[in-house]
Amino acid sequence: MSNPVDNILKTREILAKRGQLDPTKPEQIQPIWSDRYIDVAISYGVEKLTRPEASERLGFKALDEGIWFPFDDDGYGQLKHDTVTDPKYINPKKEKCSPAAWSPTGNIADCSVVTEGWCDAFIASQLGKANVAAVAGVPHICSVMPAGGGQTIVFDRDGWTNAGVIQNLIKGGCHLKGKIQLIPPECGEKAGFEEYFKTGKTAKDFHALLADAATPPEFLVRWLNFLLKWEVELPKNIKSLDQLYQKVFELAYLCDRDGASLALKVTTFIKTHSKKWLGKAHTAPAIQKFKKEAERPYRENEAKTQLEKRKEAAKVSLAVGSWELKGCLEGALGYDEKGEIKLAPAGKIAQLLETHWGPHLKYRLDFASFYVYGRGADGQWERVSDCEVKELIQRELDIAGACGEYSAALIESVAKLLRQRVAIRHWPTELSLIPFENGVLRLLDNTLLPHSPEYGFTWQLPYDFQPGATCDPIIDWMRWAVNEDETVVQLIRACLKAMILGRTDFQKYLEVIGPGGTGKGTLIRLIQALLGRSNTVSTSFSRIANSRFETSRFMGKKLVIFPDSDYNPAAVDTLKIMTGGDYIPWERKGENADYADGFTLGGMVVVATNTEVKASDNTNALSRRRVPIYFNRVVPDGERRSLLEFGPDGLLRGEFSEYLPGLFNWVLAMPDERMEAYIRNPRQYVGAMAEFQAQALLNTDNLAQWVDDRVVVDTGSWTKVGDKNGDRFSCLYPNYIDYCESANVKPLSLSKFSGALENLMQEQLGIDGVERKRGRAQGAGFTGIRLVGVDSSGKSDDFDSPQTVSNALRGTHNQNEDALLSPSDIQRLNRLHKEDKSTFDRELARLSEPQRHFFRFKRIPDNGRHPVNAI
Repeated sequence: MSNPVDNILKTREILAKRGQLDPTKPEQIQPIWSDRYIDVAISYGVEKLTRPEASERLGFKALDEGIWFPFDDDGYGQLKHDTVTDPKYINPKKEKCSPAAWSPTGNIADCSVVTEGWCDAFIASQLGKANVAAVAGVPHICSVMPAGGGQTIVFDRDGWTNAGVIQNLIKGGCHLKGKIQLIPPECGEKAGFEEYFKTGKTAKDFHALLADAATPPEFLVRWLNFLLKWEVELPKNIKSLDQLYQKVFELAYLCDRDGASLALKVTTFIKTHSKKWLGKAHTAPAIQKFKKEAERPYRENEAKTQLEKRKEAAKVSLAVGSWELKGCLEGALGYDEKGEIKLAPAGKIAQLLETHWGPHLKYRLDFASFYVYGRGADGQWERVSDCEVKELIQRELDIAGACGEYSAALIESVAKLLRQRVAIRHWPTELSLIPFENGVLRLLDNTLLPHSPEYGFTWQLPYDFQPGATCDPIIDWMRWAVNEDETVVQLIRACLKAMILGRTDFQKYLEVIGPGGTGKGTLIRLIQALLGRSNTVSTSFSRIANSRFETSRFMGKKLVIFPDSDYNPAAVDTLKIMTGGDYIPWERKGENADYADGFTLGGMVVVATNTEVKASDNTNALSRRRVPIYFNRVVPDGERRSLLEFGPDGLLRGEFSEYLPGLFNWVLAMPDERMEAYIRNPRQYVGAMAEFQAQALLNTDNLAQWVDDRVVVDTGSWTKVGDKNGDRFSCLYPNYIDYCESANVKPLSLSKFSGALENLMQEQLGIDGVERKRGRAQGAGFTGIRLVGVDSSGKSDDFDSPQTVSNALRGTHNQNEDALLSPSDIQRLNRLHKEDKSTFDRELARLSEPQRHFFRFKRIPDNGRHPVNAI
């Protein structure tokens, strides 16, 4: 850079030249740029730059050397070339610095006036006795001046003829909440403050000029009056009269958004101006169209701003709502003719929701319910109520910015339309897959697959699949609870596998019977934990009988539990429907099913009771579905432990809680053939089942009690049925009535007696040769049975001890030679062979002869792969 002293002298010389007066104009009394003001300007940083210096300051190649007028200390200013006049002033490259406003005091807030150009602001400050701020251009006012400062904007005289300048002045005036003024016409067409004061204006004139400034609406009216008097058709930056008329409405909107008075003045102007230049005044509809087109972008921008504020406010719903929103309804919002927010019709909203939510939101027609995928657990479809779906719709609209724009009726309409758009008639089911928290197990090859909504799982086991996990403590407890009867343990195991696989085709239910403290509750909780508590539901016979809405809770569940059975004939009939694969009628409060024929239970039933469930009739419908297991080993108070409990938070606690993956492995390792054999014909494989079934039958059926006590199977006999008035020593029905009276129980009617007795003997007890047969003279009777011999006093003969029911059900246990052993069975027997010979010998007796042979003389590999097992 040149020598500072030389630079100041050159600057003073250049600045002084700008103040040279024209001797032919006597009104120019004194030079504006006197030495005094030149020195002050230099003190503000005004300086002379060479062309290289100017180029570096600007960030690009300068056209000439010139004078630099600084606006701030960060490098922003303007360069006035010495010789080049177009452009007159040059601003630095944007990358070098940002525009700024200049104040003689260094504080914009101290200024009451703002003008364009450093020189005009400097002269006005010096000669007008006021602090005048400078901006590099009127468009900069809104970006560099603080809002609401109240300053008066003063611009060059030629602003009247430039529509772009007028718009920026009005925008700046509204931004500052100040006033607007132009230099008087006598100072010259393009006069600024330099020319203003050169004409001899004083500080008093300057303040009078400011006092005459107008607010933005007043200024607009002044401009309209100017245009009416001006003999030029269009101002600068306007290409047509239509554009002009739209522009004045735009300026009116900027001045006063809803100002009716100002809009009326603009309307009057257009009528007068159009008549002057078109020869015919515009009509009211045409003028209204100008107004709408002018205001549209501003109203849309306001609506967008409002929209963004609503979106920001609606972000709270992301934290408090029960949905992970997708933000899919941006396209549901538009703008009407006034530029205001307009919400799309319900159909469009439903279509957008289907597009984004459809893969993960379905409406099951069979259950008349919405289902959502992955909300509660990854990989699982969860039923959600209509109310929750309406919440989803509202929250999606909220985060799109539509809060306050919709009604309850719209939400209801969208929900109904969405229901139809995502409806599915046949829900996918995958019986060969088991869902876990960490994936989906393919049973065919024991491969763990990733989760997918295509599987359609509405349930999930609440733990990870862990190959190799074991559950010896649980198995040991089961054996203890059933008096070390391994066949009962295997029966429980078979039932657990059927529950996991959803094998409702067995048409069986598990009935766990026993007094308190025997482990029934532990077994029920173990089943709940194995299947997942959310996949099970607890109910009671009373609730089923007294509430028509109760059965709807069973839809989609893997297990229905009756933790404490309380007899109710109507509910027992429902139990038969549930376990028979029949349609269960259902209804939800406030809802109606789309299909009146109901639904079939997709899971199994477990009843835990102190006494057996009694059938509502004397058919074998309930008894043939019952798989009874008796728990009668009471745990002493001092030996009770916390084996498995659900805490208040729903989390599982207790010694068995960590063994659930192992329990699953043990259950699933049971061969399917063996599971089916145990469940379909438990008496053949479970030694105690005959006793269980006989006890259950005798405890629930007074007809069976009578047969067990007073009827003898005798292939050569025929016994008359009779009626209630017949001989109780020789006829079946009067003898039955006598028994019921002595036992204080209600007997069957005669019309039901014969059918019930035949069903009991043939179907439930499986006794051949007992059937109804009418004698020629004696009437109706039964072949194959007779009454216990009694004397005239009614006492039983000492030689007759029928126990017909017990004997019929006893003795059918026969281990199937082809029954398979699982790898875990073999591992356990091998362990018992080493550690507990007495238990090993007892368990060995339950095996087939080939299996006993190999266990006695040749150890079977732990993997179970041996011809004797065919695994």
